[in-house]
Amino acid sequence: MKNIGITIDEIHEDFPEPGTLGTDFKNVEEKQPIKDAEAAVIEWVSKTAGDKESLWEIPISKADNTLGFSVAVKHIQSAVGVSYSVAQKYRGLTTPLIERMIEEGILVIPSESYEAAGIENTRKLLNWYRKLTVEEKHTLPIFGNKISIGKMSPEQLPIKKGSLEFNVVKDAWEFIHKDLEKIGIIDANYKSVAERTSEANVNRRNHSESQIERFHRLAARELNAADDFFPPSKLEPFIQVEQLFACSSKTVSSKSGKSNYRVASSSFIEFLSKLYGNKPFRIVTTFDEYLLSRYRKYLEDKVINKEISSYQVTLPNLRHLINRIKLPD
Repeated sequence: MKNIGITIDEIHEDFPEPGTLGTDFKNVEEKQPIKDAEAAVIEWVSKTAGDKESLWEIPISKADNTLGFSVAVKHIQSAVGVSYSVAQKYRGLTTPLIERMIEEGILVIPSESYEAAGIENTRKLLNWYRKLTVEEKHTLPIFGNKISIGKMSPEQLPIKKGSLEFNVVKDAWEFIHKDLEKIGIIDANYKSVAERTSEANVNRRNHSESQIERFHRLAARELNAADDFFPPSKLEPFIQVEQLFACSSKTVSSKSGKSNYRVASSSFIEFLSKLYGNKPFRIVTTFDEYLLSRYRKYLEDKVINKEISSYQVTLPNLRHLINRIKLPD
């Protein structure tokens, strides 16, 4: 596929090589009289209108007509073999191609206001996707349960990421991902960060729960990868810390052992809130051995100030968590 933008705006006629602008250029113009050029355009339109594969490959660009776009002049010039100015003159004769492209669903016209660039990039995107084999679909780079445009090579790119700002392109992008979901390439049960945040907040609001009940609920979610953490929020900035302690509490069976994890969690969150404030705390990016050393010093100061009597129960729990935190990104 060609890069986006080359057919969206009108492009100036290619300049000939230096020294060739004289008689040779005039001869080119004279080889294609206007009446022959008109007939050639009409013949091309008639032939192409019945060829769906060819219709998919026709780019559009802005035009001063009812739709606001038409077949790109450069494409007419190349397909018919006329000059840019002649292609521009007879561009209106290609309207039947636009009508056929709309009928075939090649050009998607939204009900709201639109730009030619949005229509053209939708065509490019859908044309790219329809030509992918099942094997090629399985090799698409997926990140966050979406095709990652940023991880695709320039040769693979059907559109630029900025083109997704057009609503009509967004709709086509969604259609593609729905299809990938149907064939099992992306996870139909995947939850975005926003959805998981909402889920966590609903759980918080709908549960008038004790700390024991909360720990039990958080421990129910296994931590096998970084994505298994609930996203922290302003309402629950340290929910990932609670999750980590809650899941680790399953390693002990006694009530006193589980209680130690709850106490350790509360103490560590108090330390973190003093160190970082109450902004959302992300385990994978912030939790490390240096944090453990700072926490030890924090507890030592509390012992010196007689705020606590011992921290021997708390630290072993935290060491276990430090070892557990080595999860894949």
